[in-house]
Amino acid sequence: MITNKEHPGLYLSEYFEESYAMLSAFLDALIRNNPGIYTAEETNDEGWFKFYFMALAASIDAWNYCVPIIYVDGAAIKNKYLGTLISACTIDGNSQIVPLAFAVVDSKNDFETLRSFLGNIMKWTHSINVPELTPLEFEYYMRQLEQLSPSMRHELEAVGRYR
Repeated sequence: MITNKEHPGLYLSEYFEESYAMLSAFLDALIRNNPGIYTAEETNDEGWFKFYFMALAASIDAWNYCVPIIYVDGAAIKNKYLGTLISACTIDGNSQIVPLAFAVVDSKNDFETLRSFLGNIMKWTHSINVPELTPLEFEYYMRQLEQLSPSMRHELEAVGRYR
């Protein structure tokens, strides 16, 4: 980041304006150079930036090997262009943090923004790693588990279907 000490004649607001002006070119290059990336953006009725979502292909692929719990947090962007950087992470099989997705949103942190963020995550996480089993296949796998641990069926039924 450029500071006024390094360039006393340059105002920081000009630096931010230049950076935001290059945002479209940066995002286009990011999409071009990262096959499999998932992006989404929204603008308001006047065409002003509202929301930009990004999940790299490596993050999408990593989801297959992670605990299916997603942690979401945000950090305020405090400059001329107020907003929030939202990130989503999970944990892999080695208990390491795996970044899944990022979004930059306008300064209004409302329910609609969070719903858009989570909706974009669901578009690529919901279809991954969720096999559908017939009742016959399910029963086969349950018997396999019971051979490993005779009490397994009872323990799983005690947890419940939707937990």
